[in-house]
Amino acid sequence: MASPEDVAKAAVIGKLTSLPFQQVRHHISSVDAQPSLSNGLIVFVTGQLLVDGEANPLKFSQVFHLAATGGSFIITNDIFRLNYA
Repeated sequence: MASPEDVAKAAVIGKLTSLPFQQVRHHISSVDAQPSLSNGLIVFVTGQLLVDGEANPLKFSQVFHLAATGGSFIITNDIFRLNYA
């Protein structure tokens, strides 16, 4: 029997692979970072996405936590949002 984490991972991968677009270009406008507990980092990114060569970019913002683990980092939390006006 699959664990809840494995079921959640499979659901996320299934959703991402079922999306109708083929290409996404990222244009980063800003990146802000600050230290967190245990030598981690909280990162905030804003920018635009161009999907399948569309002329009108989609604005986005994203916040994620990079946790230090043995000389490298892993993402432990990630919030992504498309910003519609």
